[in-house]
Amino acid sequence: MEGGDGPRLLALHDAIKPQAERYTRLYVDALIDQLVLSVDEHQATIDAIEDGEAERAQLAVQTNWGIAADRLGEVIKRAGELGSW
Repeated sequence: MEGGDGPRLLALHDAIKPQAERYTRLYVDALIDQLVLSVDEHQATIDAIEDGEAERAQLAVQTNWGIAADRLGEVIKRAGELGSW
């Protein structure tokens, strides 16, 4: 973030970082049994980049983000928006 060198960007990052870290811990703990799926999704992006296939890489990223959002949504439904930990 420091590389962006924008004070507003840094302030925004500092403001959301603690909540993002809490969600990360909750997300990882709640979905550890699905870690292989996430790794596979990321590998699809890596493979497409290594193959020089930009459109396939973009689709892989979009697919991962969509699926990850769905998975996170399920965790939030179970744990509550603010978390119950």
